[in-house]
Amino acid sequence: MTHPPELEPLLRLPQVLQLLPLSDKRLYQLIAMGRFARPVRIGANAVAWPHSAVSDYLELIAAEQAAKAAGGLRGRRGPAPRTIKALKSSASAAASQ
Repeated sequence: MTHPPELEPLLRLPQVLQLLPLSDKRLYQLIAMGRFARPVRIGANAVAWPHSAVSDYLELIAAEQAAKAAGGLRGRRGPAPRTIKALKSSASAAASQ
């Protein structure tokens, strides 16, 4: 479900970590690699993520697993795509075959 940007729910770190099977360290590694959205500053010392960022990541992981199962992603035989955009295009290409 997509919300208009001004109405989209924001999730703080504990809420994000409840929805994703990740540690906070791994989440920040994924952000640095460009595989997860950067947080939005909501105060002087507070950040949050749009709910859509978490949903997009979960869809990305599902598509990546489906592509891997279909043989679309190379796994250890070659370099993996590094960005969300590259993973989505690889997964959609594998799904359309």
